[in-house]
Amino acid sequence: MSQPFQTKRTELRIFRKVPGDLQTSPTGLYDIQLLSCRSERLLDSRSLDPLDSRKPGWEALHVNFKELGWDDWIIAPLDYEAYHCEGVCDFPLRSHLEPTNHAIIQTLMNSMDPNSTPPSCCVPTKLSPISILYIDSGNNVVYKQYEDMVVEQCGCR
Repeated sequence: MSQPFQTKRTELRIFRKVPGDLQTSPTGLYDIQLLSCRSERLLDSRSLDPLDSRKPGWEALHVNFKELGWDDWIIAPLDYEAYHCEGVCDFPLRSHLEPTNHAIIQTLMNSMDPNSTPPSCCVPTKLSPISILYIDSGNNVVYKQYEDMVVEQCGCR
């Protein structure tokens, strides 16, 4: 079964400006140069179909750490695509949405009486990590992978 989209490659390359040992600046931080940080994705054709806008699926959610005021401690990336889940989980639920048994029953109840039972929700069912280069409270440069930061797949739950 094909995924709504897949991560092909994430690349973060950091190079020293001059050869030799890393030298600290007057602030005590390492002087580094970020040459590239990118993520490439393959999107399915469903995302391009305007008639599919009500179906459960993922939508763009661009996170900009600079706009959040976090660029004073996050070195890279300064932004990334997080995506978010959106759409209506109508009865009958399609199998590719991998609904739970509870979601199937809840959606059936909602189809019979929408006032008594809310529909099931379109939520992330698969998430992937991103790597962040940041300055910690001790002024150390830290490279860390943060789990569950990018929506890879949505479903009805």
